[in-house]
Amino acid sequence: MGSTRSARRARAGWGRGVVATVAAAIGAVLTLGAAPAAIATAPSAGAATTTAVTGSEGLVIDAWGGLHIVSYAATPTIKNFNHASYWPGWDIARGVALRAADPMTCASFGGYTLDAWGGLHPFGINGKTGPSKPKDGPYWRGWDIARDVALVPTDPRNPDSPPAGGYVLDGYGGLHYFTIDGSVPQPTITGNPYWNGWDIARGLIILTGPGGYDGGFVVDAWGALHPFAIGQHGGTVKSPPAVDKTTAPYWPGWGIVRGGTGLPGSNVNGGLVLDAWGGLHPFKLASGPVPAVSQLHGAPYWKGWDIARGIVMKPKKACP
Repeated sequence: MGSTRSARRARAGWGRGVVATVAAAIGAVLTLGAAPAAIATAPSAGAATTTAVTGSEGLVIDAWGGLHIVSYAATPTIKNFNHASYWPGWDIARGVALRAADPMTCASFGGYTLDAWGGLHPFGINGKTGPSKPKDGPYWRGWDIARDVALVPTDPRNPDSPPAGGYVLDGYGGLHYFTIDGSVPQPTITGNPYWNGWDIARGLIILTGPGGYDGGFVVDAWGALHPFAIGQHGGTVKSPPAVDKTTAPYWPGWGIVRGGTGLPGSNVNGGLVLDAWGGLHPFKLASGPVPAVSQLHGAPYWKGWDIARGIVMKPKKACP
C-alpha cells in the first residue's frame, strides 16, 4: 500500500452509533494538559453573513468519536453538533476534519469523523447542514490502519472555499485521496514519507495561505514532523517552512503522539502536536512567534488514558 497506490473503494457501511454533542469522558478540561514533556528536538525525517476574526477554533476527537471544542486566542463559535457519529466504548475513531462555513450563507458548517477502517462520517455544527459525503475514497473493512484525515479546498488561497476533497493517512504514511467536488483535480504531492509495514504515521497537516498551498507534514508516533510538498494539479508544488526544532516536541521510542494541526487565523507561524492523553504541544515554523500555551482554551486532558485520537483547527468564523 504505497502513497500513490489506489485504495479499495467503498463507503463506510457499518453503524454510525448514537449522536453525541461531546463525549462524556474522565479527566479535567485544561488549558493545556500536563502531558509528557518534550525531551528532544525532532529529527528531520444571500448577503455576506460571516465576519473574519482573529484566532483559531477546532476539535479534539477521542477514540469513541466524542468531539471536544478547542480554541486558540479566541472564543469559539462552535457550540454543538448534529449527526455526529459516536461509538461509546469502542476504540474506532481516528481523526477529524473541519470545513469552514460558506462565507455567503453560513451553510455547510461541519466536518468529517474518520474511523479506523477509513470510513468518513459527515456531521454538522450549530444546526447547519454537514458537508456532502465523499464520492469515493479508501476503505479497509476490519483493518485498523487509517490514522488521520485532512481536507483540501477548491481554492487554497481562500480558507472559506468549500472542500474539493481530502486525504486519508494510513499508518505506514500512505496518502489516499477522496473526492467531494469532482470538477477540481487532485492536488500534486511529492516527497511524503512512507514506512512500508511500520505503523508509525499518526497525523496529517496541510498548510494553505494567501498564495495557495504552503506544504504539509506527516506527524509520526514519536512526534517528528516530516515535510512534503503540495501544489495544485499541474502547478508548482511548495514545501512547508522549516520546523524550529528547539520548539518541537519529540519522544523517541515512545509512540505517544496521536495527531497534529496548524493554527490558521491565529497570526502565529506554527501549530500543535496532540499526545494520547490530550496534551497539546506547540511548535514553531521558521520565523515568527511560537504558539503560546496561555492562548489555548477548552482542550480536554485525560492523564494516563490513551484516548485522544486527532485534532483539527480552522480560522474562527463568526456565524449566526
